Amino acid sequence: MIHESSAFLFAVSNTAKSVAALTDFRMKIFLCLALLYSGVGVQARPAHLSLNAQLVQRVKTNDVIGAKRLLQRGASPNARDDSGRRLWRDLSRSRAMKWNPRTHRYDHLNAKPMKPFVGPTVLMISARNGLLQVATVLLDGGAQRNLTGVDPAEADSNSTDTDLETHYTPLVMAMLSGSYRRDIEMMRLLLSRGADVNARLSNGMTALDSALGWSTKSIPPHSPEQKQHWVAIVEILRAAGAKTSCGSATDK
Repeated sequence: MIHESSAFLFAVSNTAKSVAALTDFRMKIFLCLALLYSGVGVQARPAHLSLNAQLVQRVKTNDVIGAKRLLQRGASPNARDDSGRRLWRDLSRSRAMKWNPRTHRYDHLNAKPMKPFVGPTVLMISARNGLLQVATVLLDGGAQRNLTGVDPAEADSNSTDTDLETHYTPLVMAMLSGSYRRDIEMMRLLLSRGADVNARLSNGMTALDSALGWSTKSIPPHSPEQKQHWVAIVEILRAAGAKTSCGSATDK
């Protein structure tokens, strides 16, 4: 009898038509409760992604055609990736409260609250990953060149609260794609499209400050090729009129 009931429930769980075909309302309720009690999962229909959320996904996968179509349908060229908000929320909570093993409760700390979360724009994502064609499509679609946000790589990793409080520009993100050729091409593209070479980050630093800092402070030390890479980046910034936060074109 038990085996027969299990087989019946399995058959019903594999076809919703069996339940829908029943005319007795009470029998429908009984079968639904029996399915839930037997451990059969109820899978909700996935929520429809907004155009902006779809654009973020297309940019992350370097889907140039898909990104262009979404922009034509009305997606914002300044859409932001909000996936790091949960990490930000957890870090914000851990900064404000600390577990007390003696009282078995969280103690509220008088710590400075974290800055609001600002997700990276799709232009920042394309610059961070060296996606030149996608960045061109976004710029053609009206993407703002100097909007700031968190580093896309930090929003998807086990970052610290300080990492998620620093907001960068697309130009600074272009320096970090990991490829000398892609870095230089992306920087030149952004500068040619009107990116402000002296735009400030949330910490008050400029792109030249960041480049000079990353070129000299590295653990482990930079290889000769990496040093040459950063020298070239600094030269491009200075040629475009870049200055440090103290108003100088040098690191002095």
